[in-house]
Amino acid sequence: AITASALGVARATRFLTDRRLHDRVLDSANVRRMNAVLLTSGMYNAAGDIAYRVGMPAKSGIGGGIVATLPGVGTVCAWSPRLDGDGNSVGGVAAIEEFAWTAGWSVF
Repeated sequence: AITASALGVARATRFLTDRRLHDRVLDSANVRRMNAVLLTSGMYNAAGDIAYRVGMPAKSGIGGGIVATLPGVGTVCAWSPRLDGDGNSVGGVAAIEEFAWTAGWSVF
């Protein structure tokens, strides 16, 4: 985890977006389940707010990393060390939210 990069994490989670990669890691039913879990609980107690603001299944880590996925399109990852009261990266959430709005990425 210490040597991970945003690009590496985004690439590692591509199986959540690309149906051609599903069966290499998880079957399609479990990819769907994983995306549902990320959308509803991947951002701790802020999951509902983040789902509304970002519009993508996402997961944050205690190291300040956040990865979000738009099924069928791609993944994005951001890192920023300051965490908010829910344990999510302040800068990471802001960066992914801005990216989502600018790129037009949303499951909604």
